[in-house]
Amino acid sequence: MEETIRYVKGNPAIKSISINFYTPFPGSENLMISKEKRIEVIDKVIAMKKAGYPIMNSVSGLKLMKHNRFKRHCWVTNFIYADHTRSLCAGQQAGICEDCGLCMAGEMNAVFNFKPDTLLAGLNLRL
Repeated sequence: MEETIRYVKGNPAIKSISINFYTPFPGSENLMISKEKRIEVIDKVIAMKKAGYPIMNSVSGLKLMKHNRFKRHCWVTNFIYADHTRSLCAGQQAGICEDCGLCMAGEMNAVFNFKPDTLLAGLNLRL
């Protein structure tokens, strides 16, 4: 992860990187990192963001992803598949929200709670 973030910073063709984790859908739980490792990785990502590395995720959103215990606002998202169908979050449908690795979930919660760093990160991404 650190090597990839450094690569992004050194590559003028890439503006920034978004950090996400594997979401363990049924039958693939063995691919998920441990909760302890996830916290360690998030702490490193936060430190790198604070050091100026181009990471899209906000610190507020990343902190929420450490424990994954927050109100979900995934109804805002619009999942569109290759066959042109739309649905709610597949993780929500599978009942695996507490192991969600899609950091957008934390970002959406932080937006709905008006976290300044998250709002600024969103504006920087779009402007």
